[in-house]
Amino acid sequence: MNKLKKSVLLICLFFSTQLFSQNKVDDKQLIQEVVNNFKSAINSKDLSSFLTLFIEESKVSWVGKGSRGEQFGSPSGFISMLQSSKDTMREDFHNIEIWNDEFIAVVTFDYGFFINDNISNWGKESWMLIKQNDQWKITSVNFSMIMARQKEYPFQN
Repeated sequence: MNKLKKSVLLICLFFSTQLFSQNKVDDKQLIQEVVNNFKSAINSKDLSSFLTLFIEESKVSWVGKGSRGEQFGSPSGFISMLQSSKDTMREDFHNIEIWNDEFIAVVTFDYGFFINDNISNWGKESWMLIKQNDQWKITSVNFSMIMARQKEYPFQN
């Protein structure tokens, strides 16, 4: 009987571990989808799709730091800036890293911002996310901003 209890316990432990690791994998995939949708909304200059990636906009922190000092903004302000231009713009991401538990996540990456396929600025970017109603939402965006004329972009276009 003792062996039977141990076997049942080991089986339960195995399946609970598998279930937990499956949730973690699913969360990483869902967070990666947020990253992909962020890039896609920038490329299409789609404000409504972009805003769905964030918690309530008034609660989002959007801060950049570069040679021009600190820049404070918002998700809608960023997309509005893109929409006001006829230029083609895109943001490339490199070295994406995702850390998360079941409640919060951090995404970091190197980025390059291109206007008409020419690098405009680049740097490091980090996001904080929370899981809200089973969806990952961005709560903050922080980035450094190095202008193309200051330093050479370290990645291939």
